[in-house]
Amino acid sequence: MRKIALPLLFLCISLATYPSKAFGQQKEIDWISFEELDTRLDQDPKKVLIYFYTDWCTYCRKMEKEVFTNPEIVDLINNQYLAVKFDAESKENVVFDGTTFRNTGPDNALNKSLHELAVLLALNHGQFTPPVIIILESDFSLNARYLEYLHSEKLKKILAY
Repeated sequence: MRKIALPLLFLCISLATYPSKAFGQQKEIDWISFEELDTRLDQDPKKVLIYFYTDWCTYCRKMEKEVFTNPEIVDLINNQYLAVKFDAESKENVVFDGTTFRNTGPDNALNKSLHELAVLLALNHGQFTPPVIIILESDFSLNARYLEYLHSEKLKKILAY
């Protein structure tokens, strides 16, 4: 009996702790980079969700922990959108649609500069206040901009539109 019970116990523990991706229920958003977006739009034209965040943003962390882990949100985004997650203070050069975007501002302990993509897409009256979510059509025309924390129910309504 122990020969059967021990493997059965390991199987139960493995199934309980195994990521649900193995069973077709992806629990994470398939975030892609701006560079990947060009190719993916050509292959599979979908609406685009761009999420701008910063490391210091409390509401960004709250969205990532509570909203972007909601299975309904994950399913809506993964099935209907191409999702880009981008640090608005990134120092990486980004080539998108043949143009290179940079963050050329100086950094110091008190102030970080914004990346050109954040300046281009996410400013509100000259200010950047994360989190920012931008929804674009598959032809990259602007659908909507949300310059605030979006709780799960509000984001579900926005995504389902």
